[in-house]
Amino acid sequence: MKTKLLLAASLLLAGTAQLSARNDAPAHRPAVSYKTETNDCNLPTSQAVLDVNNVRATLLDAGDLWMDVPTSAAGYEVPKGSPGGQNPQAIYAGAIWVSGLDAGNNLKIAALMYRQNGGSDYYSGPLDNTGQTALATCNLWDRHFPVWASQITPLVTAYQAALAGGGSPGSITLPITSISDSVKYWPGKGNSYLAALGYDVSGPLAPFYDANGDGSYDPAHGDYPTIVQGGISRAGFGAGCGAPLADSLAFAQATSYADQMIYWVFNDKGNAHNGTGGGQPIGVQVNALAFAFQTNDAINDMTFYRYHLVNKSGAVLNQTCISQYTDVDLGCPFNDRVGCDTSRDLAFVYNGVPQNTPNTTGLNYVADLTGGATCAAGTIGYGTDLPVLGIAMVETPTDTSSYFNPATMAYDLHKEIGMTGFISITNSNSAIGDPNTAAEYRNYQTGKWKDATPLTYGGNGYQNSSTQTPFMFPGDPAQATQWSECNPQIGSPIYAGDRRIIQTTGPFTFMPCASQYMTIAVTFTRPVNSNCPSLSAFAAAADSAQQTFNNARRRDPATGLAEIASDMFRLFPNPVSAQLTIAGTAHGADGITVCDLAGRMVQSQQGSDIRSVDMSALTEGVYMVSIHSGGRTTTQKIVKR
Repeated sequence: MKTKLLLAASLLLAGTAQLSARNDAPAHRPAVSYKTETNDCNLPTSQAVLDVNNVRATLLDAGDLWMDVPTSAAGYEVPKGSPGGQNPQAIYAGAIWVSGLDAGNNLKIAALMYRQNGGSDYYSGPLDNTGQTALATCNLWDRHFPVWASQITPLVTAYQAALAGGGSPGSITLPITSISDSVKYWPGKGNSYLAALGYDVSGPLAPFYDANGDGSYDPAHGDYPTIVQGGISRAGFGAGCGAPLADSLAFAQATSYADQMIYWVFNDKGNAHNGTGGGQPIGVQVNALAFAFQTNDAINDMTFYRYHLVNKSGAVLNQTCISQYTDVDLGCPFNDRVGCDTSRDLAFVYNGVPQNTPNTTGLNYVADLTGGATCAAGTIGYGTDLPVLGIAMVETPTDTSSYFNPATMAYDLHKEIGMTGFISITNSNSAIGDPNTAAEYRNYQTGKWKDATPLTYGGNGYQNSSTQTPFMFPGDPAQATQWSECNPQIGSPIYAGDRRIIQTTGPFTFMPCASQYMTIAVTFTRPVNSNCPSLSAFAAAADSAQQTFNNARRRDPATGLAEIASDMFRLFPNPVSAQLTIAGTAHGADGITVCDLAGRMVQSQQGSDIRSVDMSALTEGVYMVSIHSGGRTTTQKIVKR
């Protein structure tokens, strides 16, 4: 930790030259013919590492994640081993996909898989208020901005002491020399220290706590980096996508920060869309934040990624979909199975067989369901202590249509959409393989295969039945009657292999200058010791991830700081048929309410140290269960079967 802090500080102290310096381009980067007009940016090259806990995650800045570009190697390691050592990797690569239709029903898209086709659809830096950028801007922003809790806490402590000493938010000025350079140069809107180095910080950028409410970031006045930006309304920004509209409903006082946070910003207008083979750009700016917590529980094996998207195109984007694409290589790249839990907005990957054991074929893929997996050259498996990796959508865009909430008797414009689609594709150029064109990327986001064939229930989801479905393999792998890779329900057994997965949220209407958010949490549970694990074996990690992010959006009224508690409530089993158990804390709940998806309360319970909820009398469906304890409320989505 000390080495990292000193390195970050030394880079920032060097001034403009160091701040604008970029990493050397990978030697294997393909030659690309770039335009010479306004949007003439180069392919970004910056990489950073999120490694404060038991995970080592490589971060890129061209809309992608996790792959180490110079070596083309997997870059998500959990459990974290010695740097440079031979350790199992859990993910090869990932990327964010955004698409929608303009007023003329033309497809607009920004997506990629591995910087194939000569590059990406994304480039470094923010867009100006006309939705444009230039080479100099992209070059300057081709970097990541890291910060650690150990650098933020002294500032928070000093500011709280000044308040306790009689100071007011408008009068306190801390000595800037006492503040870490990572905090000082955090790219919050209006940061004058960063502006002095040539950065345009006039628009929405990195999240921060605005201590005096003036709308500009200045740590000398008590501002500091946070996970969630206070004061930004999802409804959008003022004239020219500049100043955010006031947030009257939520998050205005969000104050929490993680043990490590890394910010970067990218856009899809910097140059040609090589990732989608020439797809038409949207005009979207994406403020990205990766963060992690150092704990002594399952959260120590998690990482989080929050995307704040701003529509700077000047036009409405209809039928907008956002997807998280992930190439999951859980140890041996040819030994993966995948599935989803629609009640948790969760995708998961597990191994088909124990790894690094001999098989009869001598090949580096799984020959059958009972043999072993020999890892490909340069990769290492997890052996017989089989894990499960989860990717949970803990925050999704809001439904921008009017939604009447019976609980409040009002129209609520902040209802999150959730995960609306999940599909698994193969490492191939077949109809169920890798996309090459913008239309093929869009098909995967809208419940279709590459050739526009609808996803259907059973088997491998391709032309196995006439029943269309948005979710592939939504069953518990341990349940013989539920559709999973272990139990395909239709056709022949499905062998483990090289999987890519696409989780989608949408569609929604993306208004000009509006903000939308998507946050994913990557979890890791080991051992589950089964090649057809029960959902209950790894669901608790996803629940903890959801609650951790929920806590990050909540303020502790006593201290002004959001508490990230490791002893949060967990509800299981999910799905449930009768008794729902409450676990995870020393004391139970003192109140429980259960509501259906229309917002109607269907059950309530009051008492002390409540440890379970009897849901046997409820009809099958999805319910929101709220656990009340000590003045706080935890709400989770539960499926009743």
